[in-house]
Amino acid sequence: MKTKSRRMAARSNGWGIEGRMEKLKRYICGWADCFKIAGVKSLLKETGEWMRRRIRLAFWRQWKRVRTKYERLQRHKPDRQKAWKCASAR
Repeated sequence: MKTKSRRMAARSNGWGIEGRMEKLKRYICGWADCFKIAGVKSLLKETGEWMRRRIRLAFWRQWKRVRTKYERLQRHKPDRQKAWKCASAR
């Protein structure tokens, strides 16, 4: 499952963020429905955490410049100093 999810989440597939998230959502929901009865709750939790991290990484890499990162972080983090520190970190 992780291998196919990794391929679907790759930036090189040319889908864009929205398309990538939609396809991943459909794939993971189908997989979860199929194995829900087997009691794989912990596996689904770990997979969800991993998927959120991959999506954050895709957004972070999409924002290439420090100024763009700073502006986007500013929308979500009210602390300007923290936003600047995260945006300028390499």
